[in-house]
Amino acid sequence: MSQVDKAAAGRAGIGLDDEAAAKLPKWAQEYVRALEGYRDQLAAEAEQRGKIPRTEAEIRQQIRDAAGSMADGRWTGRWPGTTFEQGVHGALMWVTGQSDDRPMT
Repeated sequence: MSQVDKAAAGRAGIGLDDEAAAKLPKWAQEYVRALEGYRDQLAAEAEQRGKIPRTEAEIRQQIRDAAGSMADGRWTGRWPGTTFEQGVHGALMWVTGQSDDRPMT
């Protein structure tokens, strides 16, 4: 999609066609372009949030480490003494890339 097409689609998304946008004062046209850019940035961030940055191999290794720890009756987790909910929170933060602290050491 060309820049012109993207701009037209963006204006349509906020209720303006090309003719209406051309009639706006210069400052308003710049404001519309800024809004379109912000909308595009938010859409890109939302798309990125849907992706899991950890590989399947990394996640499987953490699952194996946790299963081994439970089977042996020992705790090798990163945060001994945490509640179940805190452990789940920490693991999900790692899986989604919001933390670099692996759940299991």
